[in-house]
Amino acid sequence: MTEAKKNRILKKIENLKKALRQEKAMFGDYHDGRGYRYGIAELYFELNDYKKTSRYLNWFRKNFPDDGRYSFFELGEAVTKFELKKKKEAKIAIV
Repeated sequence: MTEAKKNRILKKIENLKKALRQEKAMFGDYHDGRGYRYGIAELYFELNDYKKTSRYLNWFRKNFPDDGRYSFFELGEAVTKFELKKKKEAKIAIV
């Protein structure tokens, strides 16, 4: 991946985080009808930054505990755990 593409992805992540912060400020909680919360994890995953992906997924789980998610999201979580050598957690995430 080129440095320019990496910078574009990082900019997208910042914009999505900013949108989520604005929603929380406006509504007092997250009201993410546009799915910004999913895009951030996918973009970190695309960068192969598994530590930041894992950190974001922990934040996600804390702030959206009853979220249904979707299969690609769950698979990305399992791959992230696997890449961080957390095989037991990866197995749990895939089930």
